[in-house]
Amino acid sequence: MDHSITSLYDEEGKVWNVELSGEFDIFNSSELKNSLSELVAEKNADLNLDCAKVKFVDSTALGSLVAVLKNVKAYGGKIVLSGLRPNILRLFKITNLDRVFEIAGDINGN
Repeated sequence: MDHSITSLYDEEGKVWNVELSGEFDIFNSSELKNSLSELVAEKNADLNLDCAKVKFVDSTALGSLVAVLKNVKAYGGKIVLSGLRPNILRLFKITNLDRVFEIAGDINGN
């Protein structure tokens, strides 16, 4: 399945707004990690990840997000996830990663 990572830096808010779409798994999780790490290296800012178009993530993608989060926390930043589909939100809850990442809401805005 195709996937994409689109980013735009909000100078006023000092935050990276990143739209993720498609599936993130063992085949492209390193690309996810590298893309987000490059943003963090360019500007030490929070990351807002819009996940409304993400259909699937596996444990390697979760590991990539955790690795990026460690770098973000090193300078006092945070990663906010929004628009999670119910199956993906459930995965974050099962793994207790909902306690590690800030989750702004699911795909329904809840």
